[in-house]
Amino acid sequence: MNIYNSVKCMYVLYIWNACLTSCYTKHCIVKYSENEVVCDCSNMDFHTVPRHIPTNTTILDLSNNYIALLHNETFMRLTKLRTLFIHSSRLTYIDVNALKGLEKLQSLDLSSNVLDVESLPIGVFNSTPYLLYLQLSDNTFYNSGDYPDQSLSVLSNLRSLSINGIRNGRFGEGFKYLKHLRMLHFNPCLITHLTNETFVVFDNLPIEDIDISCAIRRVEYGTLAPFKSLNVLKISHNSLIRLSDLIPILMPFKDRNMSEIDLSYNYRARTGSDILTPKHFTILDQICVRSLILAKNQISIIRSGSFSAIKYKNCLEHLDIARNNIYGDIGTGLEFFQLTGLKTIDVSEQDPLSPRNVGLFSSNVKSWILPPQNVSKVFKRENTIFTFPLPPNLEEIYAERLVIHPSPLANINFTLGRKLRVFDLNWTPCSSCTGLIHGIENLKILKISGFNCSLIDLSILESSKKLKILESRSANLGYGLLEDKDGKILNGLFKLQQIDFSANQFKYLNPLMFRSQYKSLLKLILSNNILTEINLNFSKFSKLNYIDLSGNRIRYLERGTTKELDMLNIKSTNELELLLQGNIFECNCDSLHFIEWLHFTNVTLDNGGNYSCRYFDGSYKTTTFAFNNLHALKTKCVSKVWLIFSVVFSVLLIMIIIACAVAYKYKVTLQYWYLTIRRKYRHYSKLDGDSKEYRYSAFVAYHHAEYKWVCGPLSSFLEKEKEQSLCLHHRDFLPGNLIADNIVEAVSQSRKIILVISETFLESSWCEFELDMARMQMFQESRDMLIVVLVENIPAKSMPKSLLRIWNKVTCLEAYDSELLIGNDNFEHLFWKRLYEAVLV
Repeated sequence: MNIYNSVKCMYVLYIWNACLTSCYTKHCIVKYSENEVVCDCSNMDFHTVPRHIPTNTTILDLSNNYIALLHNETFMRLTKLRTLFIHSSRLTYIDVNALKGLEKLQSLDLSSNVLDVESLPIGVFNSTPYLLYLQLSDNTFYNSGDYPDQSLSVLSNLRSLSINGIRNGRFGEGFKYLKHLRMLHFNPCLITHLTNETFVVFDNLPIEDIDISCAIRRVEYGTLAPFKSLNVLKISHNSLIRLSDLIPILMPFKDRNMSEIDLSYNYRARTGSDILTPKHFTILDQICVRSLILAKNQISIIRSGSFSAIKYKNCLEHLDIARNNIYGDIGTGLEFFQLTGLKTIDVSEQDPLSPRNVGLFSSNVKSWILPPQNVSKVFKRENTIFTFPLPPNLEEIYAERLVIHPSPLANINFTLGRKLRVFDLNWTPCSSCTGLIHGIENLKILKISGFNCSLIDLSILESSKKLKILESRSANLGYGLLEDKDGKILNGLFKLQQIDFSANQFKYLNPLMFRSQYKSLLKLILSNNILTEINLNFSKFSKLNYIDLSGNRIRYLERGTTKELDMLNIKSTNELELLLQGNIFECNCDSLHFIEWLHFTNVTLDNGGNYSCRYFDGSYKTTTFAFNNLHALKTKCVSKVWLIFSVVFSVLLIMIIIACAVAYKYKVTLQYWYLTIRRKYRHYSKLDGDSKEYRYSAFVAYHHAEYKWVCGPLSSFLEKEKEQSLCLHHRDFLPGNLIADNIVEAVSQSRKIILVISETFLESSWCEFELDMARMQMFQESRDMLIVVLVENIPAKSMPKSLLRIWNKVTCLEAYDSELLIGNDNFEHLFWKRLYEAVLV
């Protein structure tokens, strides 16, 4: 009782601390419900049990405080208390009558304190006759080397006990009075040796669940014989003993029914491995166990014949051999189909290339692909189609992170696989997705993340019409589906509810990809791709309530997209949740509508709708900052718009002025080409460049004031005397045509053009037009075709610029001699000879 006296001496200090504590007026948190009153006094630095606890409290939590001592009658007023937590409170001693008044207490947690055998005096539990659950784990019982069995012996109704496993400790006689004990867990456990005498005191107790996660090095095969009612056995995390050495401890359970045997996480040596043979499975096979867990035991080989020898093949429902280093022999894998009761198998994270197995895998890898002759009837390869039988009741296969040599997905036909619901192949290396899997048409969950689907058969999912969850992350689908223009990959999967296509390098989403899921899809994950825009028709989905677009390269959502998201949120049964964190948003003039939408939408956004964005000045702000400064941002955008408008308008104005100046300068040329082109497309006669034949010898351009001279002497001389054909506008222009068209037609169809220049001619706009067209025709044909006849003496300064430019390039005749203008029939004058010669040239 030395420790008791020392604690008593310190009690005055604790009372003083309690007074100080009350001065701080800390109060526990009390919550009331229909049947419970929960008082939470945890994490409040109490040094004693506070006095203000309601008397009708049913659940009290005093954990994580500094309550070193529980003195007598501490809980005397709490007569209705059923559950008491005092773990992690540095508790060192409990007075013999400390629990007085707790007759209704059913659950007591004293774990993670500083209790040992002397801290629990005999009789301390006399006041808790109906205690069912007691937690004493992670205390300091190992200091005394004994268990507090004398103090526990009065708990005849106790059902569950968790306590330290003491190295070389002896289970005293007090344990045999725990007549209703069903669960016994040792935590932490330092037991190193299990002998046939270790648990003999528990003989005939109804213990159904025992956890011996210790530091076991050696076992005797009859160790567990006293546990005749055992249903759940866990012997794990014993790093110094091989699984093959632990299995014989199960011999006493021959022909027994058990729910679970967990022998996982044993033998953690840095080198070496374990081999299981039919001899070991002979022991396991004699037990009708529903769940067998052999995970992470450094198993390298399970010899063929091991599963075939199982006596109760219809009992085993769950088999876990994950996180080992199994490289096989192939015969063992082919024995699984004989386990007719098997529903779940986990073979994940096998690492046959582990340094522990150097030299083993490389020599046997072909046995996974080319089966030996003695199993050829079970495993067949016909036309590159592999047929593999499954256990007839198998529902779930977990085969993720298998470390194997990457190879293309094979064409596999699973037989007896109609009940398979879950197939997890995540992160198992596959160099292409060009194979097809048949025989699992009722599959509901498929996980193929980590596959290299840059090469993919678009009908790979065609047979899985009942699929509900599809997970394919980091599978290079962004490249593999580039040619899927019709969205064939998911076509026909009308029951698909969840799709995870994250980290697939998608730059663009085909709007047709999800058309078969418009009525079924609930969750769509497209995170960590390289999408810059979202072009899906969200409003067509009827049940979609979760969209993850985080980690992409989206600058902002378009107005159409935000509108469709709002429409989807309205018609969705659950509130739509949208994840956008990690995108490269921009807060500028283009995204004003998006910034406002983030603030006003009813869609549930991650991070409260506040995201990092690049501000218009190049700095990085948040969308909330941009919204709070939206007026200033709009003002800058308006100024920017007007600036852009002004610049564009100014440039256009300058271009128009330049174009007008050029058009004015070359108006005659433009007009000529316009009329020429129009003449061509109105089906006039062929252009001059297309033929050297002319209809007229000359076209005479004159003002009507010179009508008498032109139609008199000029016409008589050239047409009657010299038999040259002339085009005269009053005679040869086609009625109904535009004057301009008639002029262009006459100019084009005449070998020569005679311009009869007078004062009235120069003042006439049509005569000027005829001059311009004649001049352009001359330039186009690059020949001397103009004949200028001056009927009046006009000085050069009165000549138009258009005539002066070609004055030196044309034949110019003077006809203002009175004799020529009178109009007699004397054509011997030199003028007429020169005129005739000019027409003929």
